[in-house]
Amino acid sequence: MDVQDRLKISDTHSIEWGKASWDDKEKSIRNRYDTESGRFTPHNASEIPFGDLERLVVESAKRDHISSQMAARMIEELAASISRQGDGSPTATGGEPTFEPWVGDNYEEGIEDGIQLLILGESHYGTSESDDASFTQRVVATHGQENRHAFFTKTAKLVLGLTGEDHLSDEQSHQFWERVAFYNYVQEYVGETPDGTVDPEMWEGAKKPLLTVLDRLNPDALLVLGKGTGNHLPDEISDRDLNTCIVTHPSSPRFSYTNNQPNVRSMLVEG
Repeated sequence: MDVQDRLKISDTHSIEWGKASWDDKEKSIRNRYDTESGRFTPHNASEIPFGDLERLVVESAKRDHISSQMAARMIEELAASISRQGDGSPTATGGEPTFEPWVGDNYEEGIEDGIQLLILGESHYGTSESDDASFTQRVVATHGQENRHAFFTKTAKLVLGLTGEDHLSDEQSHQFWERVAFYNYVQEYVGETPDGTVDPEMWEGAKKPLLTVLDRLNPDALLVLGKGTGNHLPDEISDRDLNTCIVTHPSSPRFSYTNNQPNVRSMLVEG
């Protein structure tokens, strides 16, 4: 390992950062312990790739192996690091969304009996672009209206009371998305591929921008796609006159029209 930074914890313990011993293009970290004579003890100082470090922390947090106090400290230090780096990556640490919501031309007319519906997805994957603000809008127009991605087709059928056996025409799909609003909760890219993971800081950073969007659109009903997203909504939502329904994510293998549509129907009737 080519050590480039070191934090001394005690006379026999330090944390070291540097170029990985197996590839100088990769970064690694190790917890270094020395013997009382000052000699390096490699068996107690495993070198870990940064990618593995991220997974260790993320998976530990997902399983609640990190205490709330430890998680709070980590979030505080990570937020400070993001602020210092200021690398231009899209993050939502304030109250304004990075990705503006899709709002159909006929949103104000409503989807059913004048009900204005906001559909809440989870996140985007991809890389930062100069026009990130319109990213969600372009995704819905392209995959919801033009090319008919399965996720958007299932979502439309779910709301319209159709099943997997029913045909949704191009015209029906187009008109549906013109009557609703769509917004992805997490306001930064979770990775370059669909298998990216939402970390605790992303969930926390998504709360204020969502409240901003709710203030702007003032929907009657909120359809939340995914139990994970539903579990991380801001507490303030319960104080609003907003009928909320949380369903299984349409991309999940556990998704079922039969199990979810009754709740969606109730949301629209009560909304």
